[in-house]
Amino acid sequence: MAPDAPEPGTRERVLRLTQAMIARRGNAAVSLVEVAAEAGLSRQTLYLLFGSRSGLLMALVDQIDGASEVPRRLAALRQDLPAADAFE
Repeated sequence: MAPDAPEPGTRERVLRLTQAMIARRGNAAVSLVEVAAEAGLSRQTLYLLFGSRSGLLMALVDQIDGASEVPRRLAALRQDLPAADAFE
């Protein structure tokens, strides 16, 4: 592992922390500086892991979608129903 590489599992830990911060704050914005401080990491480490604040938020959405039943249920609907019925 490179000296500046984050520990294994850091990405998932940051995503969990970010989700908890957003849940506590409601609609208030969460900055990379705040996430980094909460995670005990540098802001540069977050950039290494996610590329940007948008990248962090997209990764969080992907993680939530992956844990959700909604994508699976929608896929099943698309297969089982004619398109017009699935749309309704």
